Amino acid sequence: MEKYKLYVGSNNETKILELELIKGVLNTFFEGYSLSIISGVWKGLSEQTAIIEILSENIDDKIKIVASQLKELLHQEAILISKEPIISAEFI
Repeated sequence: MEKYKLYVGSNNETKILELELIKGVLNTFFEGYSLSIISGVWKGLSEQTAIIEILSENIDDKIKIVASQLKELLHQEAILISKEPIISAEFI
């Protein structure tokens, strides 16, 4: 199992972090995820940033599709994807 993280900044045109749009895209691909809001910096400019965490296996292609859609919809230059191995995780 892996933990995938997407770092999604504010819309480059409106300068607003469009959470409903982000959730709408995520909800079409995933049953569950965590979303946190932080202050990020890109090329020296501060912006609200959403960190999305998803635990799953073998979803590299799906994550890239989601990131590409969000990048286009939010007029982003880039969206960061990170992936970490998870040794153990279970729902209780």
